[in-house]
Amino acid sequence: MIEWCNKRHIHLLLLTPPAYKTYRQNLNEEQLNTTINCAQRMALTSANCSYINLLEDSRFIANDFYDADHLSEIGAKKLSQLIDATIK
Repeated sequence: MIEWCNKRHIHLLLLTPPAYKTYRQNLNEEQLNTTINCAQRMALTSANCSYINLLEDSRFIANDFYDADHLSEIGAKKLSQLIDATIK
């Protein structure tokens, strides 16, 4: 995917979205670390790739979540604005 994007002059943005604390507490830590480390390595080794980890971002509060791993309308707007600011 990174090569395909690079050939087309597309910057790839990898994202780990925010999740509520009860959801995060039940994640498989080994699998989560593997996923995050892989995304970080991809971003570090590819000029056309960036990674944002918002999983535990303190800007997202309880009202930003519809349930443990889905954002509410308020949270979705907040996430969209963060992504937009990153892209710009």
